[in-house]
Amino acid sequence: MANKVVQFIYRCIVNLHPAEFRDKFGREMLLDFQEGAAGLGCTRFYADALLSLGRQWLQSPASGGFEPRSDASPLLNGHYAMIRNPPLTPLEWCRGLVASVTLLVLCGYWLGAGSRIPRDTGIVFAARKVAQAAQSRPFGSPQESAEPAAVRRDFKQFDVASVRESKAGTTYVSFPFGADDTYLPTHGFMQMIGLPLGAYIQFAYKMTPAQVVALQSKFPDWALSTRYDIEARVEGEPTKDDMRTMLRALLADRFKLQLHSVTATDKVYDLVLARPGKTGPALQEHPGSDPDCKLDSARDSAHDSSAPCGTILQSVSGAGLMRMTGRNVSITQFVLASLTKVDRPLRDKTGLTGKYDFTFEFAPPRIGGGPDINASEPQPGMTFKDAIQERLGLKLVPDKGPVTTHILDRVEKPTEN
Repeated sequence: MANKVVQFIYRCIVNLHPAEFRDKFGREMLLDFQEGAAGLGCTRFYADALLSLGRQWLQSPASGGFEPRSDASPLLNGHYAMIRNPPLTPLEWCRGLVASVTLLVLCGYWLGAGSRIPRDTGIVFAARKVAQAAQSRPFGSPQESAEPAAVRRDFKQFDVASVRESKAGTTYVSFPFGADDTYLPTHGFMQMIGLPLGAYIQFAYKMTPAQVVALQSKFPDWALSTRYDIEARVEGEPTKDDMRTMLRALLADRFKLQLHSVTATDKVYDLVLARPGKTGPALQEHPGSDPDCKLDSARDSAHDSSAPCGTILQSVSGAGLMRMTGRNVSITQFVLASLTKVDRPLRDKTGLTGKYDFTFEFAPPRIGGGPDINASEPQPGMTFKDAIQERLGLKLVPDKGPVTTHILDRVEKPTEN
């Protein structure tokens, strides 16, 4: 009961913040409180939230508009900003009045009781170690030096996590969710909104689309129809594979998920060069002098869209064809992006080890796979197989090889937390 009371008080303080700040940071502040209050005590977090409350309301009336401002606090590390939503509504003014009275009463109580507000406070508890490590390393040094390999944390599970049925009606992921290594560090924070269980399993176990489809055939109805929001945090700087490891532990804990794998010989495709030692006209090696893709090539400007550096973008052209654009990517990334375009596992046998740029178009596959017998004219555009051979100089060769299938042993619907 006492634990619920202290959480309720902290939630009330968070709710007194201006609406724009509360929508952006409120959920994360509550996760920080759940994570750290047991070890550091509630007083420190109350003081932290009240200092934030005072700063936000003092800034809001004086600001001329939406004005993000970096903070010099070693805890904030510039990630959080002073923001407001102009003009303030009567409801927001009332909220500000309540916040002011609350601050005066609590400050008066602390002064009378002789309590001292801790100096080492800020809004985000979980960012403390990351911010301190960032300040301790020399300016301009690589980020990896914040956690030397010799002392790097072995990430096994999240420090705190929340799993809920999604009510959002939309999807959101806080970092690239693909099977490749593309990743944007989030300081240990994972937020995935509106995804089905199969998507979480696919990311956690690095499955191919075909493996997920086979696994989902054994799912209970609720696992196919229900979408979930997962928010989790760990202190430190986990890699993308660390996130996978911790998500597997979370799925085992909350969903009681148990899988086992079976490997057997089955049909596969080998991706090879159509002509030994030569690629197609649309597959060009990315300049080694431009690793960050700062130079725009003529090929990029000739098309409607260009993929962000290090990624593969899939879109629809004006003619209704599918377009795949890659920029500074490996053949391994291309293989992973192509798995949904072919009907069997794909193995890289090209021998290409560099990074490449490419753009090509192909006809979208028909529903059901085969030709449309009711169509009066053939579908325009090359098939995916023909397009990669003509434009990229790559060929799909049927073969047999080891194929891994994941078998579902157990899964349970999680309870609300």
